[in-house]
Amino acid sequence: MEVPHLPATARCLAGIGEQTVAKFREDRGNRVRIHAAAIRLPDVSTDILITLNDPVHVDPDSSSAEAPVPSEPAEDVFRMLLRSFRITDWGLFGEG
Repeated sequence: MEVPHLPATARCLAGIGEQTVAKFREDRGNRVRIHAAAIRLPDVSTDILITLNDPVHVDPDSSSAEAPVPSEPAEDVFRMLLRSFRITDWGLFGEG
């Protein structure tokens, strides 16, 4: 995945997986696709993990059943998120 606003030494590994999860103490599980990107910043000895949860199937009896349906595909949102990701204060990582 492209993360253009980071130093050339940064590396990004991305993947997609699915899991079935229930919210709170509910019995009903919802299938969720998880988009994840691990960004390694060797210059400051730090890794950053960015994730986006994308509901694939929501059980009608789940408390999430009334949640709004996203208007854009999650893949597009995740790509846009990574392309726009910036670190504005490198002091966050200490003086290195």
